[in-house]
Amino acid sequence: MVETSLETLKSLWEDLHTRLKAQSADYRTLLALDSAIRSMEAASGGSGGSEAPPPAPAGRGSAIDLAVRVTQAEAAQRVLEARGEPMPIDELIRLVPAFGGRPGTRASLSSSLSQAPQFVSIRHANRWCWWLADRPIGPEPEQGQRAGRTPSRSQRWRQISRVPRRRGRGE
Repeated sequence: MVETSLETLKSLWEDLHTRLKAQSADYRTLLALDSAIRSMEAASGGSGGSEAPPPAPAGRGSAIDLAVRVTQAEAAQRVLEARGEPMPIDELIRLVPAFGGRPGTRASLSSSLSQAPQFVSIRHANRWCWWLADRPIGPEPEQGQRAGRTPSRSQRWRQISRVPRRRGRGE
């Protein structure tokens, strides 16, 4: 049996990880999803209990890693494609790093998206959102029907004011 040191194993793992990341878009997507899952688990304070691959060594940026890294606009495009609906800038900022983009500020991401021709800023679900210019926008959710949201006072008033009222006499 050949004895291998921990450093040798880490080096082999890093080499394979780098090659797969450079060659496979599916592997890069898997890494982005894994990163998103980990960040959501960390934010919620719990662990899903699933087996996860070992984390990539932090702080190392090889030439291949830098060549594979995507811009904020490319990462935002991946986020929107995966989500399938327009998203506000605040949600995009949280998800861009999970899809390979560098974390940045609201202003820098908004600037990147406004200069890229593949994005449009639209009004969707009563919020300003970013969407892909070459894709149609799906139907907007009904007011008050969005998951986990209680209708606002003005939304409730609009719903009430739409209800036909009987104005019968003597009833």
